[in-house]
Amino acid sequence: LGLRRQLYVAIDSALDELNTKSSFEVVDILKRKLVYTSNTTQKEGCLSDLVSNAFERYEDRRDHPEKYRGVPCGFTKLDEVTGGFRNGELIVFMGVTGGGKTTVLINMGYNSICGGKNVLYFSLEVPLEKMELKLHSRICNLDFLKLVGGKLSLQEEQIYKEGLAKVAQLPGKLHIVDVPRGCTPIYLESKITSF
Repeated sequence: LGLRRQLYVAIDSALDELNTKSSFEVVDILKRKLVYTSNTTQKEGCLSDLVSNAFERYEDRRDHPEKYRGVPCGFTKLDEVTGGFRNGELIVFMGVTGGGKTTVLINMGYNSICGGKNVLYFSLEVPLEKMELKLHSRICNLDFLKLVGGKLSLQEEQIYKEGLAKVAQLPGKLHIVDVPRGCTPIYLESKITSF
């Protein structure tokens, strides 16, 4: 069955359970059916089976490289090594507190939205307001500590005002989610699907 049909069947069978089970039990049943449905649509294959059309896939990459080009992050060496980020990839950045993860990711997000891509950023450590100020600092090329401390010169304040006016004109959008403590994977997934 197609994915849409599988979803309809899963929802319909879960709704039938409402007559005999509590709504919490029905939600749990539905979650399990939806996870099963999403897992059945994943691509997989044995290496020996995948060889059969490997050269055709190579030719397609050679003849249509734009189909396979990822989203550049703006860091030249990283873009050269990875070819950019591609749909369906989950990229995780880890490091010690204060190691620069947020700054690197803000720069990557900014470079992506300047390239017309939309970015969804989950912040597990840094509050939304601080994330916003880091992004403003990047966009306006202003010292972050002076921005946070309210210590911009009059000239820098003018640069800040002009930079903020340009944010709405950027070709892509950056959406930041300040993730609450104790959130569940379902919460994260709901943010992703609504984005």
